[in-house]
Amino acid sequence: MSESSADNTRYILPAMLIVGGIVFFNKLMEALGLSKDKDETAVDENRDKTLAEALAAAEKIAPSTKTAAEWVVIADQIYADLKHSSIDDDKDDAGYQLARVKNDTDVYKLIMAFGTRTEYGFGLPIGKGPLSYFVVGNLSDTAINVVNDNYRRKGIKFQW
Repeated sequence: MSESSADNTRYILPAMLIVGGIVFFNKLMEALGLSKDKDETAVDENRDKTLAEALAAAEKIAPSTKTAAEWVVIADQIYADLKHSSIDDDKDDAGYQLARVKNDTDVYKLIMAFGTRTEYGFGLPIGKGPLSYFVVGNLSDTAINVVNDNYRRKGIKFQW
């Protein structure tokens, strides 16, 4: 074996291990729901476009009652209330936060401020989704009906 062939062999195994590790890590991230595949990205883009259109239509009827920063704070509070998959959830406060909206524009602003976040169970990521994922997955039907009734009384068309 020549000297250059021995040098090449010395680099092939570490390179193969690095590539294998990257492939394994990417598959693990997909399995845990921490990375997006092409279909998820397309769904997210479509959802964002639909939300932007709904927000534009709602803003023509009524302006938002809070600033974008206030909606981010409310979205963060809802996430803090619901991110731990039933174990440490504060469902009552989450319902209160959801009821702080006063019109359809506010609902869309809140959904956009929430974005997509990760849910945890026993400290491990178990799912990822928008606000609707957290509301429907963590609140009881009774709690959702209370929020929806609140929205109806305010004239809000959006329902969970």
